[in-house]
Amino acid sequence: MTQHRINTGNHPPIKQYPRRLPLAKKEEAERLVKEMVDNGIIEESSGPWASPIVLVKKKYGSTRFCVDYRKLNEITIKDSYPLPRIDDTLDALNRSQWFSTLDLKSGYWQVEIQLEDKEKIAFTTGQGLWQFKLLNFREPEGQIARWIQRLQEYDFEIQHRKGTSHGNADALSLRPCKESCKHCMNAEKKFGMETDISVKVLTTEDAWSSNEVQKAQLEDPAIRPILEKKLNSQDRPSWQEIAPENTATKRYWALWDALHLKDGVLYRKWESDDGSSCRWQLILPKSRIQEVLRGTHDSASGGHFGVMKTFSKTRERFYWDRLRADVEKWCRQCHACGARKGPKTRTKDRLQRYNVGAPFERMALDILGPLPVTTKGNRSADHEATGCTPADMLFGRTLRLPCDILFGRPSDTPSSPNEYLNNLEARLESVHAFARERINLASERMKTRYDSGATGHHFKEGDKVCMYNPKRRRGLSPKLQQNREGPYTIVKKLNDVIYRVQRSPNAKPKVIHINRLTP
Repeated sequence: MTQHRINTGNHPPIKQYPRRLPLAKKEEAERLVKEMVDNGIIEESSGPWASPIVLVKKKYGSTRFCVDYRKLNEITIKDSYPLPRIDDTLDALNRSQWFSTLDLKSGYWQVEIQLEDKEKIAFTTGQGLWQFKLLNFREPEGQIARWIQRLQEYDFEIQHRKGTSHGNADALSLRPCKESCKHCMNAEKKFGMETDISVKVLTTEDAWSSNEVQKAQLEDPAIRPILEKKLNSQDRPSWQEIAPENTATKRYWALWDALHLKDGVLYRKWESDDGSSCRWQLILPKSRIQEVLRGTHDSASGGHFGVMKTFSKTRERFYWDRLRADVEKWCRQCHACGARKGPKTRTKDRLQRYNVGAPFERMALDILGPLPVTTKGNRSADHEATGCTPADMLFGRTLRLPCDILFGRPSDTPSSPNEYLNNLEARLESVHAFARERINLASERMKTRYDSGATGHHFKEGDKVCMYNPKRRRGLSPKLQQNREGPYTIVKKLNDVIYRVQRSPNAKPKVIHINRLTP
């Protein structure tokens, strides 16, 4: 049987939100959905695709249930198989006398769709996510049937086990396949998946044995004194015995009653505030801290969450001196988090002023509009910074407006051209001096207001920084897009706010303002 295929290539799934419907149409949509469910036309969907519905009134008064697939059609690779030309079809009917038609009820629902493409035509009504399903009994229907079909390749026996006993289910579901796996290897290479530390413990290879963990604890200078005394005796050593040790060892000594040995490995028993539950935290050697933080923050199961979530996830399993400080430092220095989330406070230096002293010394152009049409409105209005009109600054006089001509305005007529030139020169010097003073005051106010938010942070040569350079990709949420790139190296400080940076020794240097750089 012919099956319809929707070829979208490698484009990510498209999810659209449902459109608002009037109450009457909302009830009609629910009725049509229930009717299609009862007739076996649609089923619930759990895929990442979603398109909105459109209700169209037919000419006889009934409602046509449509789905807006325009976004899906835009990314679908079209089939170039040609349709017959209408004129050729009409020519083929030449000299025919009898004609017949065959109309299928809901004709678009008669075409079978490939199983892997069913989720692409899912639609949402605001009350759920649905997809059209196959009407051919030879094909399995629903999610359960799909799993049964896949599991038929294996010899297995289903046994019931309580949900509380499935403590390893999450870790097993995230376990990376071996290199020889033909199903997942390409996906892991594509998305750059990393092996999680919680997964390593479950595997037979690269697992931490008790002997290896004990050896690492004994090699740690902060843990070794406590572990040796625990192995020899359960009695708490005196302060005189611990006083010569470092600060971290003293903090472990303060937790003596909560520290216990399991298979020769030092753990901390951490009880909840109400005492209803407790967890066993592995006292982690310093040599293993980076490996654990990569697993609880950077890996696929870590999710690059913030400080509190990473700290909570790590604290449930491990403990070491200054745990929270190390988690905060790791999250702040994470390049992936910095490129997308950015720092809480952006770098902002003090305002650099450039005050002009004469007309047209510096020109700026604002592109905006459309604005109301005016001929002399701007030139005859006082500027906020200079306190003078543009006409005063350029011509040394105010403009004559239509109202001046209508109602009259006395004019000072000079006695001679030389007097006019002397008066104009004195007038321009006075206006320019007044404007320069006003500009200095205005720029001082602006600098004070701007500098109140300055961070005063500066970089020196050799510092590693990230550059703010947002890039927007269509179809991807701005929260998931990368706003910063790097790391760059500070090559030279050109002035107070301008730096020359370089990404690699062979890359072309860039000159960047400090406000676009973050540590």
